[in-house]
Amino acid sequence: MRKLLTVAALAKVQQGMDDVKNGNTAELPQLQADVEKILSDWTAKFTELSQKPVKPEVKASLTEWLAFLGQIAGQADNTTTDQVKAKFTELNGKLVTACA
Repeated sequence: MRKLLTVAALAKVQQGMDDVKNGNTAELPQLQADVEKILSDWTAKFTELSQKPVKPEVKASLTEWLAFLGQIAGQADNTTTDQVKAKFTELNGKLVTACA
């Protein structure tokens, strides 16, 4: 599910970037709202999971995810979609490894 949400969020970000490049800004408020909702949902779920009795490695990975999710909005103007994808992939790998 996390992977599907990642794809959905990145698709929304890419759509917004493409729209801006093509001069179409009418959809940007809705795209931004959609991405913010996805990030809010993740933050809530990862916060909930990090408060459960989990292995320290899992807790550390969730904390790293939460820090990243908190930074995304502030980085929107300076971070490329490829950089976000790379960070998502890195964090996903760490969480999968921690849960193993």
